[in-house]
Amino acid sequence: MERQAAVLPAQRGKRQHYASVGEKNETFTIITNSLPDDPAQLKLILQLTDTGERAALSKDKPFRRTDGYSADLKYDPEGKKWQGQRIGADLSFCPR
Repeated sequence: MERQAAVLPAQRGKRQHYASVGEKNETFTIITNSLPDDPAQLKLILQLTDTGERAALSKDKPFRRTDGYSADLKYDPEGKKWQGQRIGADLSFCPR
């Protein structure tokens, strides 16, 4: 799991979570899983803890959700650039 919209940069990297069916952790609860003869066809249904949304996961179809955005900004009069800025970023410049 990767949460690129996390407030702290240390929380944005990939993290592994382990769970069994019905077990709840900080991120999700596994609702059900299918156990086909071919392991490549395994499918999990998760319920996300933060929104209650249900997500289907399989080997060929990962779940993706947009939680936030970043922007590259530039202020030419002072020659300043800010790369990958997120909500709450501290931008300081003197507008003319």
